[in-house]
Amino acid sequence: MRVDGYREGVARLSREVRFLRAALLLVGAAALLGVGGLLFRDNEVRVEVMYPPGIDRDFWVSSKGFSKSYLERMGYFLAYALLNVTPETVEKQAEMVVPYLAPQVRGAFKVRAETMKRRLAEHGVSLAFEPKQVWLGKHDCRIRVDGELVVLVGSEKARRKPVSLNVRCANVNGRFYVTHLDYGRDLVR
Repeated sequence: MRVDGYREGVARLSREVRFLRAALLLVGAAALLGVGGLLFRDNEVRVEVMYPPGIDRDFWVSSKGFSKSYLERMGYFLAYALLNVTPETVEKQAEMVVPYLAPQVRGAFKVRAETMKRRLAEHGVSLAFEPKQVWLGKHDCRIRVDGELVVLVGSEKARRKPVSLNVRCANVNGRFYVTHLDYGRDLVR
């Protein structure tokens, strides 16, 4: 009886060893296929460049910075989207700007857009911005767009006043992000 128990134990252990060898062989083959796939696949790097509408000059974007023409066009684009508004267009133009905003800025921006929509509707005014000059930071990503804001009541010009749009931005792996926006609190008044 002892011999039969011993033989059954040896047979069971032999089956387990064969199973473990087969499993090890399968895992090794899968690892080799995975490594081979990594080594021989086409190494493709995807870069997402956010560009403003109406690019009319050459520009460059890298993981280290942006060309001056790119920053100028972004400044004009942001000024147009933020300061040429009516109560009906505030939401749509805010949606155009949101993809360019850093995540930490989006919440405050959305609140400000809602406030502007309400104030424009309350006062029955529209805003039209006429940019005059764009200033760029020399060593950091800063844009300032100076111009005149025309406050319209109906189709009549109520007044003109100088306004500056100040933008601080960041380059995150070649992608443009707005980290700070300042364009005056009393635009409607």
